[in-house]
Amino acid sequence: MDINKETIFETIDRYFSYFPEDRSRLEKLYTQRRLQDDLGDRRNFRGHITASGVVVDGDKALLIFHNQFRVFIQPGGHYENDETIELCARREVEEETGLRVIWHKEHGNIPLSVDTHAIPKSKEKDEENHFHHDHLFLYRLDKEEKNIVTLQKEEVKEYQWVSLEKFCEVKSLGFFIERAEGLSLLR
Repeated sequence: MDINKETIFETIDRYFSYFPEDRSRLEKLYTQRRLQDDLGDRRNFRGHITASGVVVDGDKALLIFHNQFRVFIQPGGHYENDETIELCARREVEEETGLRVIWHKEHGNIPLSVDTHAIPKSKEKDEENHFHHDHLFLYRLDKEEKNIVTLQKEEVKEYQWVSLEKFCEVKSLGFFIERAEGLSLLR
């Protein structure tokens, strides 16, 4: 088995062992994992891995305006075969925002949440309708850095720091914040 697949599978296995209640909500991911599907291949239109970072600074969280999807969401993107899922999330946050972040890993080497969502067909990217299994990690700003947002204009139009309450209004992020609060990670 390819080492990168093994890393993906290990992360997914740890996630489901820590949050077994999510198996039914994430049946598509759970089934693909059981079948040892190539989740690292972005051309796998049954579903593949993406990762994102929820960046928190005090009582505010960062949202970016995603150019392709035309909505405010957390920074994130596609998994690349030479990294762990967590490193993918951190890389995407840093590429899209220019911010240096610190992983909030008190709960172990797993995301706080996974969200499977449908992605529409894209003629420009030659992609069919497919699914993203987005692994969400919690980050804080690296206080030793200047923390100046520098947007990756090809992907991101603008950004905003919003209250955690407003952040929760974004689909799937309310669940993430509830889980982080339940694990006492936002104090």
